[in-house]
Amino acid sequence: MITIIVGNDTCEIKSWKDHLNEFVPTSASQDIFRTVNENPCVLLTSSFGSGKTAIAIYIADKLEKEGYTIIFVSSSEEIVKRCHPYQRQLFLLEDLFERQHPKICDFTYQCRNHWSAINAIFIENNHVKVLITCKTYIYEMNVEYFADVRNSVSLVHKDLMSEDLQLSLDERRNIYKSYFESIIPKAISKDTL
Repeated sequence: MITIIVGNDTCEIKSWKDHLNEFVPTSASQDIFRTVNENPCVLLTSSFGSGKTAIAIYIADKLEKEGYTIIFVSSSEEIVKRCHPYQRQLFLLEDLFERQHPKICDFTYQCRNHWSAINAIFIENNHVKVLITCKTYIYEMNVEYFADVRNSVSLVHKDLMSEDLQLSLDERRNIYKSYFESIIPKAISKDTL
């Protein structure tokens, strides 16, 4: 069960655990988990439906088992407001720019004021993590914003579509089997998987 804080309320999400029942750890998910463990701020990008959210949930679940509180936020300001000194926290900023911020330039301006404060939090407490998910096309449209963030904090970018994180054929087959519990039809080629 993942405990999250939304607004001023604490709630537990059972459906995420159900989602994890089908999750198949891959070399990419393990690599990103290691990256989150070793760095305070990680940006995970990829195309729609490629597994960003599933990997974020997987990482949140693993960190919760290590004593982290998982906090979903929609802005950098919320990270500053909700951070508790010396507490293990993972702030999950999912689908950055996509839903809440039609005016990206306004959001970018607001964030510039907060990332230096977030960096100060990282310096004081090495148990605070920020995991950001973002679609590749949105990342590419906002490269300047992410460059500003990199200038303020130690941001590590992981792209699920990069050659080193792409799924192997065996991993794709295992994922198929976890969802469909059947033999892969011969009509489906290795390019399709």
